[in-house]
Amino acid sequence: MAERLPVAGFLDDFVEPGTVWHGLPVLPCSDLPTGSVVINAVLLRRPHQALARLASLPQPPIVVHYADFMRLDPVKFVPPIFVQEARSVVADRADAFAALGDRLEDEESREVMKDVLLYRLTGDPAFTRGYQIRDEDEYFDLPFVLPQGPVFVDGGAYRGETTELFCRHYPDYSCVHLFEPNAGSLAKAKSRLGSLEHIHYYNNAVGDVRAHVAFDDSAENASRITGEGGEGIEAMPIDELSGKVDFIKLDVEGYETKALVGARRSISDFHPSLAICIYHRITDFIDVPGVVLAIRDDYRLYIRHYTEGLEETVMYFVPRN
Repeated sequence: MAERLPVAGFLDDFVEPGTVWHGLPVLPCSDLPTGSVVINAVLLRRPHQALARLASLPQPPIVVHYADFMRLDPVKFVPPIFVQEARSVVADRADAFAALGDRLEDEESREVMKDVLLYRLTGDPAFTRGYQIRDEDEYFDLPFVLPQGPVFVDGGAYRGETTELFCRHYPDYSCVHLFEPNAGSLAKAKSRLGSLEHIHYYNNAVGDVRAHVAFDDSAENASRITGEGGEGIEAMPIDELSGKVDFIKLDVEGYETKALVGARRSISDFHPSLAICIYHRITDFIDVPGVVLAIRDDYRLYIRHYTEGLEETVMYFVPRN
């Protein structure tokens, strides 16, 4: 935007005074000059919180969205990568998206899918109005019926928040297999969960086979596998775990389909409940259920969304029995 418009500065309530970015001042909202026009370019998690913050100022500014400029001139104001990808994939695989809508179990899932896809196609936060950040509900939003003493696989555990919630929801759990390839995050998970028993920690990625993979650990919660081979980290399949598996959660930054391939035997033999992130790639909306349902077709499918923007869309697979 700063390359295309006479932008005077940037807003960020959490910067140190005097911060400069791209040669322009970065100010807290409280220093916004009266009569300003603000472009809301918050897209990933909190576009509506950004709007509410601006609306709460004593002299609220006029606010427009980046999506408004895309509509005005899509050549000059290039759509974000996630919008470009969505437009290409949805056009090419429209039949698969329609079939997924038919397969979803409830009307809420179909509404969530519609809203999220429209947001991804436009970048317009009008389509996610009414959604909220609900971190504690994520992965536990449906009434799973797990057996006594359930076994949980936490793929992409970050600092252990989801495992902590699982143990709170199911205090009679047998054990947890926690996978986190980022060593720093794994150390924080061990500290967080230190009082809990029967947590097995793996400094591994989850994948389709045991192999070394290139791994970028610079982004903490967004650390990701960047390619096959290399010496970054060792990936292992869930099927190498011994014993039963009752609930699998995966948030592995776009590696979900490979992780599911590496859980074929576990899914086939134990019919676990699944909570799988599908927001990293637009293709995951159709590729993730494609992998799971090719292993076992006797699942009920649901979709829920847990932020105001692009991130944290989860597909649930609930065993029909």
